[in-house]
Amino acid sequence: IKSDKYVLNGKPTTKDNQTTFTGTGLIGSLTKTFYKSKLGSKSLFAMAEEVLLDADLTLTEQGTHPWEIDESLKQMFTTAALPIDTHMNCLQLIAHAARCRLFTDDDNIIHIKPFGVTVTGIYSGQWADNGHLWYSEWETVDKGNTSENTYAVFELNRWTLDGGNQVIIPDDNPNGRGYISEAMTNAEGTFTTAPVFTRTFDVSHDLPVVAIRFDTPMDEYPASIQVKYYKDTVLLDTQTVPVNSVEVFVSSSLAIDCTKIEVSFLSGLPYRRMRVSKVYYRETDFTLDFSSIAENSQAISKIDELKAVTVARYSYAASDSTTNLYEETTTETELHVEFSGLAQDIQINVSGGTLVSSNIYARAADLVLSSGTKTVTITGRTLQENSVVVSYPVALTGEVDKEENPLITNDSMCLALANHVKNYLQMRNTYDADYRGNPEMEVGDIIGLQTRYTDEMDALILVDEISFNGSLSGKMKVKGLI
Repeated sequence: IKSDKYVLNGKPTTKDNQTTFTGTGLIGSLTKTFYKSKLGSKSLFAMAEEVLLDADLTLTEQGTHPWEIDESLKQMFTTAALPIDTHMNCLQLIAHAARCRLFTDDDNIIHIKPFGVTVTGIYSGQWADNGHLWYSEWETVDKGNTSENTYAVFELNRWTLDGGNQVIIPDDNPNGRGYISEAMTNAEGTFTTAPVFTRTFDVSHDLPVVAIRFDTPMDEYPASIQVKYYKDTVLLDTQTVPVNSVEVFVSSSLAIDCTKIEVSFLSGLPYRRMRVSKVYYRETDFTLDFSSIAENSQAISKIDELKAVTVARYSYAASDSTTNLYEETTTETELHVEFSGLAQDIQINVSGGTLVSSNIYARAADLVLSSGTKTVTITGRTLQENSVVVSYPVALTGEVDKEENPLITNDSMCLALANHVKNYLQMRNTYDADYRGNPEMEVGDIIGLQTRYTDEMDALILVDEISFNGSLSGKMKVKGLI
């Protein structure tokens, strides 16, 4: 188990040979105030860097900054300025506007990155392959956990008893059918051209675990597969693994910020095609099943149906006239001034002294002044914050979710956030359970989950509490991704 690193909240105390201390992740320690945001169009990536640089964090042992911001934030822009708030809360506003997770990892490195690819519909990509049968709806294989799906195929083991060929025509099932390769093995179980499929993601993801499930009425799954991981055009890793059951898990510690996987089927049983019923991705191969769940402890709750999502889109209008933002007589040589709201076209006048230097921001100003008694006057045009609430309907009845974030200043950000929230809130089931406790799990991980109604489904960890009193025990809350 990899060790965790935290920031101590205070000095440890010792009594009766027992030491007590508390700690927090690096994000939780960012409680100082950030006020240096400026107006003007900027990317969320640049805005996050500005906040983190101002926090003046200690470099890592490798001499790098202790944060990683996903490159996708470079393509997201806002014209707003951050409010005067803690560095932690400013980062959370940025992450929310970017539809990202904000968290620290085991090494106490801050991350702003998209939700995992298994959160259906939030982050998607493109499927491609080197040939599949006409009735195969290949794009359906990662659209959920529908275990009852079967995938029609015309093969030797599907012939009828009288020797005639039975061609199975797909029905009108909207969930479709999975990948069925055109290529068939020869008598030795090898391919002239191996079946290959690729998955290219819209944004990069860490893919330590890729799982592939095969549709195998006669256990005719492939003998082995090869998975290649790419970051753009750079090959990150190649894993070749044997297949011993209808589902195979492929692990790679090098698949960091992966943008594409390429899967090749190397061999199989004679005269068989490769048939894939599901492909999914996890940050761990852990499954919370009834072998570790305490008896009768699993509880299921369901949020209300979602009627609509409303998103506030913000804009700013400057006043026509100039007003006094600040006026005071002082003997200070360094002055920090915070305005009552946003302002622009700032002018500083010092009577009875001189202004040595100044840094002006959207909501504040830092001044260096000459010594002696002087009167400082700051003028500017105040900005009125306006918002237009855009509604995105989902159903005729249910609850309305309201999203308000001052960084949402254009239609594309508004729509993207609404779609993100809709997809998340339409996954309505939450599961609570007492279990044995596993310190390897982290909030935000995707795990397998067994319930009274499904043998296994994907789930997102929302809360994980670990206790130790001679033995480990845990309480876990997860959201079902179905």
